[in-house]
Amino acid sequence: MQWVDFITQTLEPIVKNLVPGGSVVLNVSNDIFESKRPSRSMYLERMVLALHDRLRLSLMDQWPWINTSKPPSPTQ
Repeated sequence: MQWVDFITQTLEPIVKNLVPGGSVVLNVSNDIFESKRPSRSMYLERMVLALHDRLRLSLMDQWPWINTSKPPSPTQ
């Protein structure tokens, strides 16, 4: 997947220069849906697995971003 490759390649030099115990925080949307379907994309899961497999990063937590003014998704 090109997007996952882009993210891992971009983070590689950053991760190389992290101090021991350093963190990387990514703010990515969970509101990505499969085309013409109500199901969510699996891109986040693919990215998390790639970051672990390629860069040895670990998922520490996931915090939802709640926007009360946003309409329910998917809106097509």
